[in-house]
Amino acid sequence: MSENDQQSIFSKQYYDTARNRENEEPEDENIRLFKNIALFLLGFVIPMAGFIAYVMMRDERPKDARFPGIGCLFGFILMFTWAFLPLFVN
Repeated sequence: MSENDQQSIFSKQYYDTARNRENEEPEDENIRLFKNIALFLLGFVIPMAGFIAYVMMRDERPKDARFPGIGCLFGFILMFTWAFLPLFVN
């Protein structure tokens, strides 16, 4: 398969995905807020899962991707502090 054929297949898949996304009904704002809070909590409790969710979402929905990313960041900071605090406080 030539490079040109691969590009045309990719562009067709991208176009079909974008067209299907346009036909979807807009998501209710309350549901979107609930999902964002749930992803934040997931990232906070399980930072690795939050990081994976951030990486998966960052290209398609960057505004929604920041919630698991921030939760992941807070979770890592809290775990790091909790793990190394006893070394410095005696």
